[in-house]
Amino acid sequence: MCEKKKAPLGQGVLSMALANFDSWLRSPRTILMLLFIAAICYLQMCGYEMKLNETGYTMHLGETLFYEFKFGCNMPMTTVLFLIMVSELPRRIAYQQYSLIRSSRCRWMAAQLLYCLMMVVAMIALIALFIALMALPLVTHGNGWSDVARIASG
Repeated sequence: MCEKKKAPLGQGVLSMALANFDSWLRSPRTILMLLFIAAICYLQMCGYEMKLNETGYTMHLGETLFYEFKFGCNMPMTTVLFLIMVSELPRRIAYQQYSLIRSSRCRWMAAQLLYCLMMVVAMIALIALFIALMALPLVTHGNGWSDVARIASG
């Protein structure tokens, strides 16, 4: 009798996850969500600018990113937008049905989890990018932490 070799778990999982991620990126809903995320980041940076003006402090770009991520980058609103985006998991596309029929449940589930992880990493990277771009006019040039420079200068 012919014995069937079992393929490793990673084979096909990445291609299924990338296909899902690609369809997510090309969705009109994603483009609309990105516009809302950019608007939220803009509002967040306006508040940050007012806080800097009130206190009279200046910060470097690294400090600004750390500060904004420490306080959540308006987490309630971005979380709601992200949950609206992923409300359609798994995506109802023809490739999803094809991959479910052609692979095992374990591989399909691993691809869905990898797809979710890719979406989360992409959202965090986009928020960091939007904040960094909008912070460029507000930050001072240099690197390091401003408090260390303030203490050293007296």
